[in-house]
Amino acid sequence: MNHHWLEKKKLRVNKARFREPIHQCESPSKYVICKMELMSLVYSYTDTETIQAIMEEVSGSCASTINLQSQKTLKEFQNAVKYHEECFSITTLA
Repeated sequence: MNHHWLEKKKLRVNKARFREPIHQCESPSKYVICKMELMSLVYSYTDTETIQAIMEEVSGSCASTINLQSQKTLKEFQNAVKYHEECFSITTLA
C-alpha cells in the first residue's frame, strides 16, 4: 500500500453512500457493515468515531431513533441499526 493507493481508497470510503446506483437493494445493515469495513482499511478510528462517521450520513429522524449514548461498540451499533432497519428503509441515508 502506497500513498496513492491510500488516498484513492479514502476517496472511495468518503463517497460511499447508502443505496448508491450499483447497490439499489442494499439493506441498512449491509450498508453499515460495508462502510465499517471500508473505513477500517484506511482509518484508525475507534468504535465511537466509526459510529459517529456513519451517523453523520443518516437523516435526522433516524439519527434521533438510535441513541448514540448507549452504542459503545460496533456490535451494539449494528444491532441497533438492524432493530431499527425499517426506519432506515423508509428514509434515506444522505
